[in-house]
Amino acid sequence: MGKNYLISIVLTMILCRMAQAHRPVFSEKAATDPNTAVLITQPNISQVIYREITEDTKQVWLAFDANKGFKLFLQIGVPVLERLREFRPSILVMGPGLPENILEADLPKDMGAKYFPTDSIKKPRFFHEHFTGTDSWILRSETLVLPRSGRYYVVAYVPSGEKGKLWLSVGKKEAFGLAEWAKFGEWKKRIRKFHEINEKKRGFRIPILSQIGDLLRSSRSVESRAKKLDPNETTVKVQDGVKIHTVKTEYQNSKQEIRVLLPDNYSRERYYRVLYVLPVEKGFHQRYGYGLGVLKQINAHNKYDIIIVQMGFEKEPWFGDHATDTKTRQASYLKEFVVPFIEKHYSTMGTSDGRLLFGFSKSGWGAFSLILTYPDFFGYAASWDAPMFFEGFHYGMEQVYGTLDQLNVYRSDILASKQKKHFQKKTRLVLTGEKDWGRSIAAPNSGSHTVEMHILMEREGIKHVYDNSIKAPHRWSEQWMTSTLEALLGLTKAGRTQMQLKSSPCVSPSTGLLLMGMVIS
Repeated sequence: MGKNYLISIVLTMILCRMAQAHRPVFSEKAATDPNTAVLITQPNISQVIYREITEDTKQVWLAFDANKGFKLFLQIGVPVLERLREFRPSILVMGPGLPENILEADLPKDMGAKYFPTDSIKKPRFFHEHFTGTDSWILRSETLVLPRSGRYYVVAYVPSGEKGKLWLSVGKKEAFGLAEWAKFGEWKKRIRKFHEINEKKRGFRIPILSQIGDLLRSSRSVESRAKKLDPNETTVKVQDGVKIHTVKTEYQNSKQEIRVLLPDNYSRERYYRVLYVLPVEKGFHQRYGYGLGVLKQINAHNKYDIIIVQMGFEKEPWFGDHATDTKTRQASYLKEFVVPFIEKHYSTMGTSDGRLLFGFSKSGWGAFSLILTYPDFFGYAASWDAPMFFEGFHYGMEQVYGTLDQLNVYRSDILASKQKKHFQKKTRLVLTGEKDWGRSIAAPNSGSHTVEMHILMEREGIKHVYDNSIKAPHRWSEQWMTSTLEALLGLTKAGRTQMQLKSSPCVSPSTGLLLMGMVIS
């Protein structure tokens, strides 16, 4: 009786834990074009396909049907193998209502495409899958809200033409029961073989009993290990209508706060844009005011129907990763932890178009640096009165970057030239104001950082909104935040509609489109 009860409990534990795993998709189809695509009948269920990219199979195609508004979750990764350390496959989603295709890909008729590259990923997320005993590098995770009903395709391919192995997954809902358990032994062998894991002779093993034994041997440490590895453990409190999450992550030494302001009519049935307010001081010090507080005061969350987020940092925020200190990774903290955390806990668009960056001074530097570093991850950025040209360390930069070479990785003036192709077709940047950074440490030509950044972006053909007339105290202030935020949200489709209702734009032959006193280059 006791043994049977124990086995029942353990079996339940196994099935519950297996429910957290991807369901593998093994198909004999070539999956190299729309006609041979693997059909996914339930794209909401977490499923993964493993494929090797060769001369004959250069692409992996999945197909599925979905309704308008469906949230498609995508993830792509590679086995942890030394030869795949720099291997960077991309994802292309094709279907009705998506943007026009900007790649050299043969699309089915009347279909657009959404591109998710991974070539800019320097430090992929390590993931250990317990049941198969395999290790992967996760290169990218995205959620795409589908604009229309119809047939969609998800394609994994390698722009560089390199050969290698990848896995591609769709869906988040976990569904792994007894029927899948019966197939698990064979699945495990195939997955481990794909990951090139050498099997050691372990004697005679009965799969079900062996799994129970493995689980029992590790059960004592499961909770402590999960607690140690899970960065999403938080405490939550509400203060003055703002949700405050306290988090501990691998990117910083101490616990930090993520503060969230929701619209009064917030509903999980809708998808919201998120405005990430970048701080200018460590923690939530307020020598220069409180960005989220000012936005709450002017009712921005309700006026624009957006979620507003401000995060804390252990060190002075300069929004880069340290050259050697793995506990000082501010850029990665925001991209790899804060944004996924918000998109997990709140109903957001979950795409680059729904991720907006907003800052001034150091955080204005950060807004431009982050979007120029990750142009496919963040959609829009606005900066007021910020330094844009630093060739050396100032104001605590050294403790964040470590070396000048690392600083150069995140310098907006360098990135503008390197990443200009991402900003030449669509206006995504707002550059405003001049106060301290017209008079403090001078830009290279002994001028204003704002003016010289505008000149640089014009020279590189980068579309942007520019207004150097907004004067205000050098702090979080309604005086500059209102107009700069309106310009930023005016670049989004929803915001542009609102702004067109407020004013009639006029065209200037010399400067382009003048919108509410701001030049769009």
